[in-house]
Amino acid sequence: MTNHPNRGRIQHWPQYLQGFRARFGLSQRQLAELLPSTVRDIEEIEQGIYAPRPYLKRALGDLAAELNKPPFPDSQ
Repeated sequence: MTNHPNRGRIQHWPQYLQGFRARFGLSQRQLAELLPSTVRDIEEIEQGIYAPRPYLKRALGDLAAELNKPPFPDSQ
């Protein structure tokens, strides 16, 4: 673990991001490709080194909304 000064405020992000990836079946690389981030960013957030920046939090929210949309019904 790290002695990062903001450690107490970011403890939930590692679990949240790992759960997010598991829910949608995404690897770190796949998630990084869908967001304005790198695999290293995803790794460091999951290790608790830092919390995502506000733009990445918004992108995660947008991505979750998009991935939660039901598929289009078949046209008949």
